Amino acid sequence: MSPPVVVLVAPSLPENVGAVARVMANLGVRDLRLVAPRCDPADPRAMAVATSGGDVLARSVIFPTLDAALVGCTGAWAASALPKELQKEQLSPRELGPRLGYDTTALVLGPEQNGLRYEELDRCTGLVHIPTEPGARALNLAQAAGILLWEWRSAALNPSAAPPGRALRPAPLAEQSALVDAVAAALLNVGYLSDPRRRVVALRNLRAAMLRPGFTRAELRSLRGMIAALAR
Repeated sequence: MSPPVVVLVAPSLPENVGAVARVMANLGVRDLRLVAPRCDPADPRAMAVATSGGDVLARSVIFPTLDAALVGCTGAWAASALPKELQKEQLSPRELGPRLGYDTTALVLGPEQNGLRYEELDRCTGLVHIPTEPGARALNLAQAAGILLWEWRSAALNPSAAPPGRALRPAPLAEQSALVDAVAAALLNVGYLSDPRRRVVALRNLRAAMLRPGFTRAELRSLRGMIAALAR
């Protein structure tokens, strides 16, 4: 099982970024990506907290958007403090652990204040929710990352407990997302989504449905050809 990628969206506290880097190093995960961070990952406060994760922090890469950060990933799982009313697969941390070991899979965590927005959740394959007490739902970024990454490591250390891997490798998530955009554009062009009140929900459900299977590159080529033919 390969280590996952950890993506932090708009983190605002350098101490949190450093703490995430530390727990990543603890559990053998090295690829940290930051989306439009509101703090400097080189801040001395981040480095002080990172300790053994200093190398992870120093090698972290900043991206302008979540789509850019997910380039090269074949799947992405978003951590949400509350279960969301979305037509997406929603897993427990224990269920997610083995899934994080497929190819290059991303674990996406949101800003400290409000978590991930629907626009960001839409870009992900599915959701993971860590059950907590109703009066204390929000976890620190490093706490959430530690719980979820431990489930990955636990599955990696006990391969017999993990489900068998896919025989076919999914296409990069960016290519899967591009197919969704092509279908949406074709639908808009024929007036199917002309009602703006229905458009947002319809496109969200479309994206969720088309990202779920994890299409291969060959499947994407066939589907894009079909869409192009239908559009003509």
